Amino acid sequence: MAVYFDTGLFLKLYLNEPDSPKALSLAARLTSPICFTPFLRAELVNALRCKEGRGEMTGGRRHESFGRPQRGHPLRVCCAS
Repeated sequence: MAVYFDTGLFLKLYLNEPDSPKALSLAARLTSPICFTPFLRAELVNALRCKEGRGEMTGGRRHESFGRPQRGHPLRVCCAS
């Protein structure tokens, strides 16, 4: 079964936000990979730029955000076109 996260939930996997522990727990329990679509990518880029514009993160942190999930949690992600 395909699993799709919305932008807000997906960001919580990579950024330390109030509900990040819940998002990480949910992702850890999944048996299917999370689908990463071109639309999700576009929304994530926009969300990160907005956070940078509001002063919630630096440009350097924005570029590093998708290097790995928080606390080294492994995620299974599939790319969908």
